[in-house]
Amino acid sequence: MRNLRIYIDEKRQIIHRLPLEFVQQTITDFNSGSITAPEACQRLEVGKTRLYQLRTLWLKDRKAFHIEASGGDQRSHWPEDAVAFLREFVPLQSPPNYQLVADELLRLHALRKARSSVEAYIKKNLSGLIPQPQRKPRSYRRFRRARFGELWQHDSSIHQWWPATQKQTLLLTVDDCSGFNVAGRFVPSDTTWAHFCHFRAAFEHIGLPQAIYTDALSLFGPSSSDDRRDPRSEF
Repeated sequence: MRNLRIYIDEKRQIIHRLPLEFVQQTITDFNSGSITAPEACQRLEVGKTRLYQLRTLWLKDRKAFHIEASGGDQRSHWPEDAVAFLREFVPLQSPPNYQLVADELLRLHALRKARSSVEAYIKKNLSGLIPQPQRKPRSYRRFRRARFGELWQHDSSIHQWWPATQKQTLLLTVDDCSGFNVAGRFVPSDTTWAHFCHFRAAFEHIGLPQAIYTDALSLFGPSSSDDRRDPRSEF
């Protein structure tokens, strides 16, 4: 004879069925001995294990007591056709949409499971089906230079620094060792001449650094990309 399994609607839990005040009063009566455990279970329509779980939560903090979902029957076996569906369907999603999987289980296999239960089952029993993201290259920390003036980092930033009809251009140079701003100014446009004037003021005020690093702006070197020998961004 074929074994029939009854799968309980996990969404029809006590948290959705009964008012919180009614649950609190039932647990209070059971804890005081006014009613027995079977009577309390009958009122709440739960098993004895769930009843004692609720009483434990109530005893920990009676004022802040709230009902949490029990998670359903975690020990029941899933049908083979549903598991076969998971093996085919889960790898197609990256990352998996567990709510969609739960909806498809109900539509195709009449298996009603909460999204959290579907996620827990897949991660526990079918974790190899979850697509893993490609491993990214490990980034290594670049240590700062040892002395002030060994390297200046320079860049331009075009943003709406203050309300105006056009965005403003900021030229900023930072010492790599100390992190200090050695020079900064707003210029009308991002041109080579504006950068040269910016550097001249910094050289006259602080002195010459050993090297300056920029983000390979074409205005500091040839615009042709065929010249591989030109570093463009180091001076």
